[in-house]
Amino acid sequence: MTVAILEQKVKQLPPEVFREVSDYVDFLLYKYRVSVSIPEKPYAGCMKGTVTWMSDDFNEPLDDFKVIDKALLKGFKILPIERDHLFVLSTLDLIHRDPFDRIIIAQAIAENMPLVSSDDIFKQYPVNHIWK
Repeated sequence: MTVAILEQKVKQLPPEVFREVSDYVDFLLYKYRVSVSIPEKPYAGCMKGTVTWMSDDFNEPLDDFKVIDKALLKGFKILPIERDHLFVLSTLDLIHRDPFDRIIIAQAIAENMPLVSSDDIFKQYPVNHIWK
């Protein structure tokens, strides 16, 4: 097959699939390593001297972690994922597609705890969903 024949065939395709053809050509170029440069493997110390400025609070906890620390001080606890939670998780209908939210739902059901979230999909599970 010549490039001209291939070009004629591509021109017969609807314009909306041109991106797919381009992606497939990129895949083939990568697969057969046609004029693809492979970057040098990084090594320990290869970036030494390139960072010229660092924030004064670089070693301070991130704001997200500060919120967690405050919650822990007020009596909140981090709930680890237990075997019972995984059992409940395995029985849940696939209403919610987010796997992390499904774990939270399973934990709330297994521990008989209220679940505070603005996600309305949670209401479709047998959980005490709290949100106003």
